[in-house]
Amino acid sequence: MHGWALAILIAGAVVFEMALIYVIMRATVGATFRKLSKAYPFRAPGEDAVRKNFQSFKFGVINAGFAVHVAVDADHLHLMPAAILRWCGAQPASVPWSEVELKGKMGSFRRARVGGVDLYGPRWCLDLACPAGD
Repeated sequence: MHGWALAILIAGAVVFEMALIYVIMRATVGATFRKLSKAYPFRAPGEDAVRKNFQSFKFGVINAGFAVHVAVDADHLHLMPAAILRWCGAQPASVPWSEVELKGKMGSFRRARVGGVDLYGPRWCLDLACPAGD
């Protein structure tokens, strides 16, 4: 096989793999993060909201480490995907605290269930779903 043919074959394999990864990411984001954004459309956080960027969350099978901007106010948990998740079709969501069902604690993270989606997120924001503790 000639060197140029091998280079074309490798380039084709790389392009195919990247396309496959994109399709898989888009499908998994659709099954989790987009499910939340459809059920809980985004609304602007209140003026009293506490916001932290590049927080780590896990939505179902998606590990969104350092890929979610979060704002919390008295009424909602506002989840805003960073660019990498937006490229895969994720959209922001504003989840009412009444819809956040806390499940447990793991170090600096909390486990919760929201709209049929299991999620793990930072305790600093999810603890607000139950201010008196649990």
